Amino acid sequence: MRVMTLGPDGGSGGPVGSTYAGIYTLAPREAVVTALSELRFSGYVGPQEGPWVVLVCLRVRGAVAGDKMTSADVARALSAASGGVAFTVVVVDDKMLNIEAFTSGEPVLRYYSDPTVAFPYNDALMPEPMGVEDTPALAAALGRAEIAEELEELLGEELGESENESERVTRVLRLIGAPAWIVAAETLPKSVSSGPGAKEFTRLGAGKEGVTGRMDEAVRGLVRKKK
Repeated sequence: MRVMTLGPDGGSGGPVGSTYAGIYTLAPREAVVTALSELRFSGYVGPQEGPWVVLVCLRVRGAVAGDKMTSADVARALSAASGGVAFTVVVVDDKMLNIEAFTSGEPVLRYYSDPTVAFPYNDALMPEPMGVEDTPALAAALGRAEIAEELEELLGEELGESENESERVTRVLRLIGAPAWIVAAETLPKSVSSGPGAKEFTRLGAGKEGVTGRMDEAVRGLVRKKK
């Protein structure tokens, strides 16, 4: 497993090419865990960090919960259950960032920094950000309309050759006031650099803790693939 660390200023560092998927939700942690149990989610549940709870999915693509639910499906379900905001953060090889956001179960943003990476077999797509025009809707859903312009600029800008998507993720999350340690999520199940300690996470397998959850997870095929 590749490891990405955070520098002294919290910025991303280490080797380029990290891949990870997380879900952010504005809801009480106890309610989140209950909902994830019902959804049969497999992954890590972080601690309550202010109004936020961050989940780390075991898979970047494909099913991360029962009924073949993807990370976006889970975010939408959590948003519907809480009546608030939930969104995904998916980074592939540090070349593509995908954010899908929902409020009260309704989609407000579907963003790809490079749709040609997300959909490599669609020759009609261009390597330009997709969905940037919906960024103000996310800012409004978060009650942060004042950051809409800056957020739109961040998601619409072209990264330089020495930059990567984890750096963009860090800036976006800091702007909206959400925990940015997701860029180091590949260190799990160990403690996350500049983030929660290992004991602060709850590991769910098909919605259950412990050995039973791991067994159900294995049967359902919800396991992290080796890179």
